[in-house]
Amino acid sequence: MLLNELDFDFDAFLLLSEKESNEYIANFTGFSVENVELLAECVSEIGFNDKSDNSKKYFEKALQLYNLCNLKSATYSYDRETKISAIKNMLATD
Repeated sequence: MLLNELDFDFDAFLLLSEKESNEYIANFTGFSVENVELLAECVSEIGFNDKSDNSKKYFEKALQLYNLCNLKSATYSYDRETKISAIKNMLATD
């Protein structure tokens, strides 16, 4: 719902490269590291719950978002790194 209110095109966003994704997010006023991390969590949850071949694209996009968080945040997050590891483990098993 929030993404709709922001006019955030989620389907198109999934197809963007990492650089394009970062630029797309930068166009939204108020998208903080915390917001990006919440988006990454949502995208990864979709991947964990998706039992089709599409789960890989959700995991890859979540990793891109977590990488953006790591670049923008001055604080190390153990929780974020744990989530990144879980996603990488899922991608390794595919």
